[in-house]
Amino acid sequence: MDVRRPASMVDWSTAPQLVPMARAAFLLGVDEQAIDEIVSLGGVDAVERDGQTLIDKASLREFWEIYHDPIGIDD
Repeated sequence: MDVRRPASMVDWSTAPQLVPMARAAFLLGVDEQAIDEIVSLGGVDAVERDGQTLIDKASLREFWEIYHDPIGIDD
């Protein structure tokens, strides 16, 4: 059984500004295929460097906040 722990605020704060796909997947709690889909749909800002997709941490966090807001508005 593959049990993953959720990302903590420490995980978010220690992540680099440009996050590799695997780390982005961990931070969002999804698999890398989901991250690839989010990138392809323009849900986060990403750049290609040396054949690797890197995701902007600030846009990833913004996506996470939208994803986890169940009703889409602030209380």
